Amino acid sequence: MTNNDKSEDYPLVSCIALAGNHSISGVRDTIDQFNAQSYPYKELIIVNNCRNQSYASDLVLEASPNIFIIDTPKLLSAGMARNWGVMSANGQILAQFDINYWHSPDRLQSQVNSLTAGAHISLLSNILAYSGFSNIVRYLDNDRSAILNTMVFIRPKDIDYDDIESNEESSIIQKMISKGFKPIAIDAPELCCKISMPDDYKAEKLSKIQWPKDISKQTTALVKSIISNYRQGSLK
Repeated sequence: MTNNDKSEDYPLVSCIALAGNHSISGVRDTIDQFNAQSYPYKELIIVNNCRNQSYASDLVLEASPNIFIIDTPKLLSAGMARNWGVMSANGQILAQFDINYWHSPDRLQSQVNSLTAGAHISLLSNILAYSGFSNIVRYLDNDRSAILNTMVFIRPKDIDYDDIESNEESSIIQKMISKGFKPIAIDAPELCCKISMPDDYKAEKLSKIQWPKDISKQTTALVKSIISNYRQGSLK
C-alpha cells in the first residue's frame, strides 16, 4: 500500500510536529520516523513556530507530496501553533508527533487500529524515556494512565487547543471528552520513547545505562538501537 491508497480504505492521518527550538537534525529524525511508519495514508505537518523562522525552513528536503513545513505569521504559543498545524491538515485523524520523541514504525497503525473499537481518542498509557544526562531508562507514566503527547484522535469540529505554552493537550482532551469523545489508553510503551540528550553525549555511556528491573531483553535492545541511531546532539 502507498499514500495513493483510497481514503475509504485508510483514513488520512495528519501528524502534527512543532519545530520549536529543536535542532535541524532532530527535525530530520522525525521526518525519517514519519516515513518509516507502517500506516500507509498519512501526511506530516511541521509547524515552524521557532523564534528564528528561517530555522525549520533551512531544511533541504526532497520533493514530497505528504510532508509540509508551515511558517506561522508570528511567534505563537504551543497551543496556537498546534491550531495552525491543524488548520493546514487534510486528515480525518490527527496525531501528535513530537520531535523530542522516538516513534516506532508501528505507532500510528497501532493507535489508529484502537479507534475502531468505538473510541475517538487513542493514547499510550506509558512510554519509555531515556535521559542522556542521568543515563537512566525508565517507564514514563502519570496519574491519568495516559501520555497526552501521544494523542491520535478523530478530528473534532469547532474544538481548538488553548492559547497556552505548555500542557495544551490537557485542555483539548477535556473539551473533546465533554463533547462525548471516548478515550482509550494502550499499554504498549515500546511504541514511543522520549529522549533527552546533552550536546556532549558520549557513545560509551550505552554500556552503563541503568534499566528498570522488569524490562525485557527485547526492549533493552530496542532502546539501545534508538539511542545509537539518534542523531540529535552529538549523535550524528
